Amino acid sequence: MIIAIDTGGTKTLVAAFEADGSLRERVKLPTPRDQTEYIDMVVREAQKLLSGDEPEAISVALPGVIREQVAVVCKNLNWHNFDVLAELKSYWPEVPMYLENDANLGAVGAARLTEPLPHKLLYLTISTGVGGGVVIDGGIDTTLTDAEFGDQVLEYNGRLTDWERIASGRALFSLYPEELTDATDAKTKQEIARRIARGLLALLPVLRPDVVAFGGGLGAKYRLLEPFLHQELATLPPQYLPDIITAPYPEEIVIYGCYYHALATLNA
Repeated sequence: MIIAIDTGGTKTLVAAFEADGSLRERVKLPTPRDQTEYIDMVVREAQKLLSGDEPEAISVALPGVIREQVAVVCKNLNWHNFDVLAELKSYWPEVPMYLENDANLGAVGAARLTEPLPHKLLYLTISTGVGGGVVIDGGIDTTLTDAEFGDQVLEYNGRLTDWERIASGRALFSLYPEELTDATDAKTKQEIARRIARGLLALLPVLRPDVVAFGGGLGAKYRLLEPFLHQELATLPPQYLPDIITAPYPEEIVIYGCYYHALATLNA
């Protein structure tokens, strides 16, 4: 059994996968800001899922910059130099463990569950923040593993700002506190799409992905924004416009990425 842990800025999802990739069980809980409380919670929930068994591997996703299997910074959680695997090793010293950025693992999951397998996929999550990951032929693009897509600086309404400041779930909710539904007025949908498009207009000609997959809370609502986003991106030449899809299981895709990443590493 492989334990997958998707740590977000507001929620953490702990899941158990069978060897064949079937999702056995999962639990979602608020993410503690205190690192000790976070480890205690993760261990407690993983042990419940394992029911006394030893895991084959543990795969952890964190929302920040990961270097040499340490979380250098997770800005939305105010974590710095957090060696989460060392903490978990005290409970499972012989178990292989892996740590990656959550958006990178979301990209792995989206690519592996998309048929046919895209050559290059850009995954974007619009949730607490704005995150992104790129995979090539199903594997993380190692040249972009610590890229913070939400930090890119762009022009918006005549001012320079970063993409996350205008397009994260937190930023959008402060402007549009109502839930995004079919009944949401077209003007609101157009403005949300415009904010998301500002970053894509810069990214797409540079990265040239075959597929863009949206995950996270807003990713689950992508169909509501799809015509408006296509309208905003229409200024790009056709060769820069990829297929844009909702990631499979958009709010859970990172745990699938955790599973596939662990499986590929174990079998390498």
